[in-house]
Amino acid sequence: SSSFEAGRYLDTVGFVSFDIAKGGFRHVFVDANRVSLAQSLGMSVDEYPTEDGKELTSYIQRTLEHAGANVILGCSPRRYRVDGYLNETDSLLQLFMGEVLPKTFLKTFNRGSGSSSSFGHSENVLMQAQDWFVRYDLFPGVVTVGNVFEVLPEDDT
Repeated sequence: SSSFEAGRYLDTVGFVSFDIAKGGFRHVFVDANRVSLAQSLGMSVDEYPTEDGKELTSYIQRTLEHAGANVILGCSPRRYRVDGYLNETDSLLQLFMGEVLPKTFLKTFNRGSGSSSSFGHSENVLMQAQDWFVRYDLFPGVVTVGNVFEVLPEDDT
């Protein structure tokens, strides 16, 4: 048997088993969440976290804390969808292009003054981005550094 990342960024796990005697194979896609994975292994959700898994989870949490991923940046008033079009108010790309870019990427220092300001009308800016650079929906509630990295995981965003 074999497993592989079947979905977009580990949304699902693919499992393939080969029957050499019959010359065939069987495959199934499993949602990458604790309930589905536990069911696939014939376990209850309570049985699923092994001691090694608990230790790994604790290590990941300590690493995220040390890296500052739990720092709160603000609060999202609504869900912003990764598949929303630019003209839709709940589009994550619209939020990024209309709010985040002008307040971060398009900020610069005035020459010689040292004060921060936005580009003037005479400045031209070109931004190139892959259509997949915004990866996941942003959900309502507290937004942390870790949430931003989940939504925009590339180093250059």
